[in-house]
Amino acid sequence: MSESQVPAKQWDIAPENFSLQGPIKVDVSEGDKWICRCGHSKNYPYCDSSHKEYNQQHFTSFSPLKVAQEQDKVVWVCRCGHSKDAPFCDGTHNTLRKIKEKEANQIQSYLIWGGLTTVLACVFVGAANYLSK
Repeated sequence: MSESQVPAKQWDIAPENFSLQGPIKVDVSEGDKWICRCGHSKNYPYCDSSHKEYNQQHFTSFSPLKVAQEQDKVVWVCRCGHSKDAPFCDGTHNTLRKIKEKEANQIQSYLIWGGLTTVLACVFVGAANYLSK
């Protein structure tokens, strides 16, 4: 895989739950939290037991992660799907977002230059036709 490609593992599973916009804050000072690790929860980042059906259909063994209650504790759950400390955020989304922004800027530049080249070609062809009369 090249550096310019964003790995798609978790995006392919449940793209609606993943984003490069940053992690989700989970406050565990109010009680134990069960964090989704299959990616299919309709209540992401919290587990809704979607992993049970997914496991049966795909012969996997996903299970939620219990984060025990702790006074004044907040955890940040990854939404990009590429954290080395999954399901917790390690900041990888920042790098992936920069790659995506760079690709978008390159595409925009190509479109501008491509359009400009087309316009100039039309002008030159028109001028050549005019001069050849």
